Amino acid sequence: MKPRNINLDLMRIIASFMVLSVHVGQHIGENFDVGAKGVQLFFILSGFLAFASLDSEASAIHYYKKRLIRILPTYYFCLILVYLEDIAVAVYDGVLLETLKGQCGIRFLRYVFFVHCFTPSSNWDMWNNHNALWTMSAFVGFYMVAPWLYKIIKNTYIGMVLVFGLLISRPWMMGLIQKLCSEYPKESHIEWFAASNPITELYCFVMGAVLFVAIKECRQYIYISSLLLCFILSSLDWYGYEIAFVVLVFASATSQNFTSNNKITKIVVWLSRGSFTLYLVHPIVLAVERRLWYRLDIHKEIIHGIVLYTVSILLAYFIYYCIISKIEQKISTLIPCIIKSIKM
Repeated sequence: MKPRNINLDLMRIIASFMVLSVHVGQHIGENFDVGAKGVQLFFILSGFLAFASLDSEASAIHYYKKRLIRILPTYYFCLILVYLEDIAVAVYDGVLLETLKGQCGIRFLRYVFFVHCFTPSSNWDMWNNHNALWTMSAFVGFYMVAPWLYKIIKNTYIGMVLVFGLLISRPWMMGLIQKLCSEYPKESHIEWFAASNPITELYCFVMGAVLFVAIKECRQYIYISSLLLCFILSSLDWYGYEIAFVVLVFASATSQNFTSNNKITKIVVWLSRGSFTLYLVHPIVLAVERRLWYRLDIHKEIIHGIVLYTVSILLAYFIYYCIISKIEQKISTLIPCIIKSIKM
């Protein structure tokens, strides 16, 4: 059996901590906007790993099974927390009835079925990106079409055509979306929706997916060189972070593990497995902690930042290893039984 590549685990950890850092910074008044690029690193890494999974799976069903087990338990647990948080805040503020008719009403189903960023809304913060959940539409959208993309991208050159097609057409697609949705109110933030919906974010996943194909065909240097050349010709102003992340994932995927120490390896794998839960749960933890923190009347932002990091990490990993991982295990044993019964 091929040894686990913990370099890629490390990339996943870095991405989740980048996103955590940008949100912590927002809460304590510090600017760490570069941390938001951790989302693009997650997308590119997910595209790479999705194609790696499809390359080794006997069928698309097994691929979907793995994605389902990986995403749904954490996401739906997170949704339950979001819903309960909204209800608790509404009760405290004395607006429960209004909340049940509004953000906790029937429109909350947008999040249940992952369509919250497929369609615009009257309020971006409420209906598209409540508790920083906008990325889940992009994740699920890509994972659903990944088996078809895997069949379409038969070689590196086809993949490169698709990548550059998406990169070049992205500004046009964003402009078209903004034009079509021009009548939406200011609160809709259509400019954010145009940049963050699954169609305009597909390029990131495909960049990672094509990297896998290029490495498999030993054409990685052709692919990476073409990306770097376009970056240089654009006066260093064309998807710089994304290209850097492709290079980073390439280096991680093709290099020997950064350590052979068994204890360090176990720590990295342990952190990596809970990183998706940290990625999704920490905005909820930060929102609750903020309400509690200011009641203590402590105004030292350094201390506040340390507390935010510590509480978010501890609670996220507690939730994953004490709750989510057990749900994943039950689902992994239940799905084969369901598939078997359907075939019978």
